[in-house]
Amino acid sequence: MELRPPRLSLSLREAFTENLGLKVASFVIAVMLFGAVRGSGNVQRSLDVPATFVLPVPQNGSPVLLSTLPDKVRVTLRGAPSVLGPLRVDDLGPLQIDLREGHARAVRLTPEQLTLPAGADLLAFTPDVIPLQWDTMTERSIAVHTSIVGSLPPRTHVEHVEVEPSHVRVRGASLYVEPMVSVRTEPLDASGLAPGRYERRIPLEAPRTGVEFDNARGVRVSFEIVASVYERRFDRLTVTAVGGRGTLRPPVVDVVVRGEPAVVDRLLPSQVVPVVDLSTLEPARGPVSVPVEVRPLPEGASPGALHPAEILVVPAR
Repeated sequence: MELRPPRLSLSLREAFTENLGLKVASFVIAVMLFGAVRGSGNVQRSLDVPATFVLPVPQNGSPVLLSTLPDKVRVTLRGAPSVLGPLRVDDLGPLQIDLREGHARAVRLTPEQLTLPAGADLLAFTPDVIPLQWDTMTERSIAVHTSIVGSLPPRTHVEHVEVEPSHVRVRGASLYVEPMVSVRTEPLDASGLAPGRYERRIPLEAPRTGVEFDNARGVRVSFEIVASVYERRFDRLTVTAVGGRGTLRPPVVDVVVRGEPAVVDRLLPSQVVPVVDLSTLEPARGPVSVPVEVRPLPEGASPGALHPAEILVVPAR
């Protein structure tokens, strides 16, 4: 006699095995929904936590950081409202990162760097990775240059500018310090100053980030404002011999007249008379070099350079 399994057992087995893949998927979805419902009471909160970085001691040849470091890092947490609601930034502890080794190319933030309260989970740091770029600290002595600006009185200009000290020590990343050719002061305004000698203490221009000067007091700048000399050139003026006779070689010279513009501009060539004095020459002597002079000019004008300043004279016998 053939024994058949009870029909009830067959029905139960079919209930478990029929459409097995669909049943597994349904189970997974149910578990996820359970977790979501159970965690529906949690909230998220973000706080900006101050970040401090311990850097290498700055000295010549030591590593120096070029990267800009954030002063705060955003921390996003998840947890119950009763945990995250009263949470303060100070409760998370300071975010302190040690970079004294001076060679890391990046630093990754981790939960271990914070003090998290029980019931709070860390979701994210923003940023979570901080890239780092390093250079070598260097120090150089660099010349100080100044610029004098402003509206000066008419027909004046600046001369004899001196800077003390003339050089300052500059320290910073070699990328910034090595290309420097000078350190400049802030502009010195000389507007309205009359001709004379002046002295001012001027601060240096602020250095770029990562560079520092050893001179916090600035430099002493001395300078002189002098009246500009107006010049006019008279070419090929005939030389006049006085006190004797002789042959002049060459018979003409060029004369530069200096003085007040209003006076010099009105001068006529006939008023500029170059002369040589032959009264002391002996006729028996041969050719002799004699200096050229210019007869007195109107007030406000004076002779400057002559070319040539001396001419050859052959006295008449």
